[in-house]
Amino acid sequence: MKQTLILTLSLLLVFPVYSQSGIKEYRKFHLSINAGWDFVQGTSNTTFSDDFTLPLTKKGFTPGIDAAYFFTKNYGIGVKYRFYKASRESSSIFEYTEQKFEKPVYQYNNNSFEETNHMVGPAFFARWSLGDSRWLVSTNAGVVYVHNQISKIQRKEYYNFIDIDGFISYPPDFPQDKRMGYSDLSGNTIGLTLSAGIRYQIFPFLGAGISANGLFASISKMEQADVSRKINRIGVSAAIDFSF
Repeated sequence: MKQTLILTLSLLLVFPVYSQSGIKEYRKFHLSINAGWDFVQGTSNTTFSDDFTLPLTKKGFTPGIDAAYFFTKNYGIGVKYRFYKASRESSSIFEYTEQKFEKPVYQYNNNSFEETNHMVGPAFFARWSLGDSRWLVSTNAGVVYVHNQISKIQRKEYYNFIDIDGFISYPPDFPQDKRMGYSDLSGNTIGLTLSAGIRYQIFPFLGAGISANGLFASISKMEQADVSRKINRIGVSAAIDFSF
């Protein structure tokens, strides 16, 4: 988050000096349709029990729309929307020590779930052209409403020997396999979004570009359970831009 803030502030301060306010054709309305991948930052604090903490998703697909009204050539206000969807499956193995057996017993855990986010809210937009070229640098920052949902939460536990003799005999008190499902969870919060990118103006009404995006938020309590969830992501998106 700190690196993204520094990048955005640097662009806001430096590019007006080099841009010469050189947007060739000033158009007030801007619409961007974008999609890309977001990568999770940090760690999760979504704890269901002492031995089960729901992990963060590794990456997810994120389409979205930005719409802005530019009251000057370089600065405007608007709204941002993003939708994020990802799934996660993780596995672990460790020695089972609650009971003693003649041979070592190992516990295998498999966890899986799906996560979706909706993000929408107002933002401040800025854009500067690079000299007399068709390249433009754009940034935006906003405070957004975030809805997070976690669904299809499954946890499997199963036990086995690692036997080198090829013969396994399970004693009567051998631990039983378990499969647990959890209710869907959802929560709402307010977060911060930042974006910085570069765009090529193909025609006065049409452009294309790429950008780096960040979303930073934290839900202190989900609605269906007393657990919390961090939502910190940085991603890359490609976009088609329209100007009116």
